[in-house]
Order: sequence, then C-alpha cells, then structure tokens
Amino acid sequence: MIGDADLIICGRQTIDGDTIEPAMAEYLTIPHAAWVAEIVEVREDAICVR
Repeated sequence: MIGDADLIICGRQTIDGDTIEPAMAEYLTIPHAAWVAEIVEVREDAICVR
C-alpha cells in the first residue's frame, strides 16, 4: 500500500469509462464502492453508503 490512508475518494467521472477507481482498489487490494450517492453511516471499522 502507498502511504497510510484510511479512505481514498475519487472524482465523479474519468475519461477512461469510469473504471480506474475499481482497478485502483483491486491493485491496492482494498475494498471499494462505486457510484456512491450518499454516505449513510461512518463507524470506526466501516462506512455504509447508498
């Protein structure tokens, strides 16, 4: 992993067809969520999104 980030937030759209975010998460072997409309709940060990 690069750095010591707890959360990575990417922009709304990319020029490559909106696939860089899941590819980045896969490369870093971290969970990801795409097309998030709202952050519902934030806990110490998880974030719930809609």
